[in-house]
Amino acid sequence: MSRTHDLPRRALPILAGVLCALVFADYLYTAWTWLTWNKRSGFAQDAWMQYALSIREGSSVAVGNDHPLYPAVLSLWVSRAPAAFTLSKLFSFLVGAVTLAAQFRIGRELFGTRAALIACALLSVNWIFLYLSMSIRAEVLLPLFFLMTWYAVQRGFEGKGAWWLAGGVWAGLTYLTKGTGTLLAIAWACGLAVPLLGKGDRRGAGKSPWFLAGFIPLAAILWWANQRMFGDPFYNFSIRHAMWLDSWWDLPKHSLDQLSFSGYVASHGWSGVLARLGGGIARFIPVVLSCLSPAKEFPFAYLLRWPLFLLALAALWTSRKRISGPLRRLEGGAWFTVALFALFFLLFAWYHQVSPSERFVGPLNPIVFLLLGAAGARLGEKVMRRLEKLRDGAGYAAAGAAGVGLILLASIALKAAEWGIGNPFRADEPPECYRKAYEWVAGRSEPVLYGPSGDLPIWSLRTHPVFHSVPERPAPESLAAWLDGRGIRAAVVDWDMASLPFLRGHFENVPERGVRMTRPLPGWRLVLADAWHDPPHLLILERR
Repeated sequence: MSRTHDLPRRALPILAGVLCALVFADYLYTAWTWLTWNKRSGFAQDAWMQYALSIREGSSVAVGNDHPLYPAVLSLWVSRAPAAFTLSKLFSFLVGAVTLAAQFRIGRELFGTRAALIACALLSVNWIFLYLSMSIRAEVLLPLFFLMTWYAVQRGFEGKGAWWLAGGVWAGLTYLTKGTGTLLAIAWACGLAVPLLGKGDRRGAGKSPWFLAGFIPLAAILWWANQRMFGDPFYNFSIRHAMWLDSWWDLPKHSLDQLSFSGYVASHGWSGVLARLGGGIARFIPVVLSCLSPAKEFPFAYLLRWPLFLLALAALWTSRKRISGPLRRLEGGAWFTVALFALFFLLFAWYHQVSPSERFVGPLNPIVFLLLGAAGARLGEKVMRRLEKLRDGAGYAAAGAAGVGLILLASIALKAAEWGIGNPFRADEPPECYRKAYEWVAGRSEPVLYGPSGDLPIWSLRTHPVFHSVPERPAPESLAAWLDGRGIRAAVVDWDMASLPFLRGHFENVPERGVRMTRPLPGWRLVLADAWHDPPHLLILERR
């Protein structure tokens, strides 16, 4: 074969590298833009900033449900200035980039370069991974921590027990971040037990102290704190109580003593347990699949999401013997992976009825895409062998890769032309109307109606009165009487608050994030209407 005819074959690795560089650049640019757009620090992000400030100021540490590691990291730079919010988002951005780099390094070692590139491409366009790369919540750390634990445990099953020391440390860090870290330790124990009980293989048992030596010292920090606070080292509100709710909004109707597994069986019966689990599985499967989807901001990948799904199924089918072989041989690493996926799926299928949030699925995505990348690489090898039998088959493959690269380049260029390059530090400066609202509420002493709103955070206020947020339920017969009954004598109302049914009788939200009073509130007067926007973005009222 001449050097000219061999050129497409030699160009394929270069084209693959260029494609992956374009995919990674697209991820970085899109995540940076999303980070800039995420300028509303209220809602769930507000709580993590408050936790971090509490640690920095030495007043409290989050335990009981939200675990302390993530806010402890934020506390290294947190302040009440808007830049602290920006720095916290940049940390998420950095963690996302490090996760991609770690996935590539691990994938190349375990499955080869081609599999690693496929896995990174899939993860970089994944919408839940993109979301975690620009937001402030503890789940930001979990994809990296789960990936590193999984890798270290796999290496420990294959070789030296010292790898399990690293696995235990990563699992311990995960547990200090979220309660789901417990699943890693349980899955490791399952992977240990299967070869021991199934074929009498005691090699894993002899190495098990390594994992425990890494996990227990870190987990013991939280166990000690829980024992001091709640009298139970393993206490977690969501696992102990919230899991046994029918709906999160039912929480006020029950005492905590009623919210337990035995209480659930007593009130619903075993048939109710099975019905909820079965229904949860049926509803959770579409959530899991949707969380593997590319984001709409990657239009080429999003357009091909269903063909990609079919390709993934084909890749898994061609790799079925490689998948089933380690399971039949009762290999601990394979059963650790199965146990981890099964525990994760069953837990959140049950919990889905209480809190149907996609962010719970994100931690496993780097591992899922790594395994899909390995299967995809094997499928690609089979396709390439067939193409090589065709005349100019390598040329067709090179031309296809070049075409995909041009489409990706055009996509990035079009997004850049529309979005530009934002400055998150400038974007996170609050509008003047909200600055006035912060100053106004900071000087109050009586309770204030304030939030929930993405633009009305609490973390940035050095001093503030007691806040009451608008309930998510139908409007009361008399809003004025409801406010009086709680001693509320001042209110800040913005677009988010006006969208809630509770305030519909007196306020409504209008386009351009505006708010309008539709009916006067008896006994109350308007103190300030946002003068910087038309329609105003917020109204401030107080009791006469």
